[in-house]
Amino acid sequence: MKTTVLVACLSAALMTSMAVANEPGKTPTASSQIMTAAAVDSDAIAFLTAVNDHEMMAAEMALEKNPSEAVAEYAQMLHDQHTSNQEKNLAFADAAGISANDSPGLDAMKAKSKAKRDELSALPDDAFETAFIAAMVQDHTEVLSKIDNELLPNATDPELAKHLRETRTHIAMHLEHAQELHGSLAAMR
Repeated sequence: MKTTVLVACLSAALMTSMAVANEPGKTPTASSQIMTAAAVDSDAIAFLTAVNDHEMMAAEMALEKNPSEAVAEYAQMLHDQHTSNQEKNLAFADAAGISANDSPGLDAMKAKSKAKRDELSALPDDAFETAFIAAMVQDHTEVLSKIDNELLPNATDPELAKHLRETRTHIAMHLEHAQELHGSLAAMR
């Protein structure tokens, strides 16, 4: 009986604090902060999922464009590593019980990524390589910035933070490789 009353009281307190936390001008409570923390982790998973999807599709497109050996190797490496990261990302989300949140910001990022792929796809093969590598430099720079300035500092789950650090290492390597390729392609032109 005491346990039932205690559970009922805790449930009522949680519901009340959640309602108060959603009122304008109210200070968030511990329960609303927990909900916010879960949303932050979910947003991180959603972001990584979208990034991996975009990079895998861009790499597949690059491989279909008959690129030079160096660009083909880079595109294959991108595809392989983003596929592997996606598998880890989804396995982590499943194990942690996190689902990827869609948001207006994420929808805008997906639309921007698709527009970039469409623009690249329309280029003739000889112009594609330089534009693809420039896009990879830009994409990976933006992803590193988001990981460093938003996702890692706000990650609440230690395992998610570890996954973000591992992902960051790969993204930094992809960026460095793209910068090297960009320089060599510019020197050949």
